[in-house]
Amino acid sequence: MDFDFINTDFVKDSAKYATSGAAAAGSGLGAISLAGGGFSAAGITSGLAFLGFGSMLVGIGSVAIIGVTAYSLTNYAFETLTKENEETSSSKAE
Repeated sequence: MDFDFINTDFVKDSAKYATSGAAAAGSGLGAISLAGGGFSAAGITSGLAFLGFGSMLVGIGSVAIIGVTAYSLTNYAFETLTKENEETSSSKAE
């Protein structure tokens, strides 16, 4: 088998995107669950209505904004930490 496509950049990018996606999905689902009291049909609808100030449609938009924000912040954190680690390891090599 040929595993030439697997390198450190591939693994770093995969971890970054997987973690960012999980944070985006988890934060949205967590917000609905906490606002509505669970993952039952009534909990989801009341959670969306609570997050949307009475409108479920606005609640869906609020959950989307929460997810995009969580994705962006996690992605930014990964890039910042990786850059700092690369700078630290390159300065130690000198």
